[in-house]
Amino acid sequence: IEPQDTVVVWISFTLIGIHVLIAGYLAYKRPRRETLLKEDIRALISPDAQTLEEIAQSRAAGTAPTDVPVLGAKSLNVDLGSVRVLFDVDLHVMPGEIVALMGNNGAGKTTTLRTLAGLTPATGGSVLLDGFGVTNLTPAGRAELGLSLIIGGRAVFGPLSVRENLEMFAYRLGLSSTELESRIETAKEIFPWIADRSAQNAATLSGGEQQMLAIGRALMSRPRLML
Repeated sequence: IEPQDTVVVWISFTLIGIHVLIAGYLAYKRPRRETLLKEDIRALISPDAQTLEEIAQSRAAGTAPTDVPVLGAKSLNVDLGSVRVLFDVDLHVMPGEIVALMGNNGAGKTTTLRTLAGLTPATGGSVLLDGFGVTNLTPAGRAELGLSLIIGGRAVFGPLSVRENLEMFAYRLGLSSTELESRIETAKEIFPWIADRSAQNAATLSGGEQQMLAIGRALMSRPRLML
């Protein structure tokens, strides 16, 4: 074997040895990494599961608090990038109460509603439903508890008909055909024009009609609170 070949052989063995050591170290650390990963997953999931179960049990047992807000926010802060857009927002909505959130363009009204619904994460503070902290609850979890958000800006499926918009929103609820028709009738009672224009494409409605349809669509889930 030539000297240069010997060098190549030793380099090859050295590289193989390094790879073996790295593989052994990673294999040794794997259980710990898996444990940390499971802990992270539990941290993400448990707030949803625990809060949903607690609220459901309190409602079923008739022990849900009646003297606390249906919806509350305490010292709510929100940062969008490096800019703080909400500063220590406090609000509460009591059962049966209607609350108007007013302000100039850019004041943070939409961001406040999105944060209450869970679509925008809060930087600080807390959100409560029926007195339970739901700051870490997903938007789906909050919707399951009866919170419904109607976004601005023609919040409908334009290519679908008026009726199909109502059906699409109710699809996730797994309703029977009888219950589905009952809820569509409720939407028609609130907005009678829906009955005559069920087959019309939502995109051809006026802006106000599209927002009325968005409200009717949100009512399909019979929310306890509508934003």
